[in-house]
Amino acid sequence: RSARSANLVAFGTPSAAGTADHVTGTTSTPTLPSYSVGDILYYFAACRTGTVGITTPPSGYTLLASGNGMFLYGKKAAGGESAQQITFDEGTTGKSTVMWSCSGGDADNLGTITHTSATSSDASADAAIETDSLTITNNNCQILFLGIWANDLSSGGITVTDPTQSQGRLFVLDTLTGADHTICGAYANQTTAANVTTDSFAFSGGSELSRSLTVALNDAAATGSGRLMSRTLVGGLLLGGLA
Repeated sequence: RSARSANLVAFGTPSAAGTADHVTGTTSTPTLPSYSVGDILYYFAACRTGTVGITTPPSGYTLLASGNGMFLYGKKAAGGESAQQITFDEGTTGKSTVMWSCSGGDADNLGTITHTSATSSDASADAAIETDSLTITNNNCQILFLGIWANDLSSGGITVTDPTQSQGRLFVLDTLTGADHTICGAYANQTTAANVTTDSFAFSGGSELSRSLTVALNDAAATGSGRLMSRTLVGGLLLGGLA
């Protein structure tokens, strides 16, 4: 008989973000976060203009989701990792890159780790980054709320409230480089599949356009249709293994 296996590798608590790199040129190289071998290294790039693209992605990384000038990459961490450069297709608009790490998740299958994603562009200026809804059908997903707001935090005068469905902050980073902007990230680790509703990063002041990228990632047991535990009766013994 066959049955869905138990959760193999649940997502852990993400690390603190490494030092972001804010640029106007065509290349950017954020610093590595703390990590352990086997973790997922996340690499997020966001551009103040939503039409900017990538000509050369960070070496060794897999694109997990993208849209509206935002790009999320991932890599299974090995020993001796080094910071990787990304290259954009234009060199005047402000851009920011940042990295963080997390244990768990389907690090061995990054090509299929993305359960679903959505991206949006705010049609009117306001004091928020609106994040999209997602339909979640797999248990144990990690939800990432990511976005960019075309304003800075006025030297600390503006505060940020994370999405209500998030469980923790990944980063809130602002810059005046290449026209002011702020990038935000938060996460939630689900155990039971639950749809994600529209939400937002809320700012205590200011009014500007924003864009968001909301992503759901599979744990190691949930990729595709899920791994199966196969059990076969051989010589009176019940043998089991992952299919």
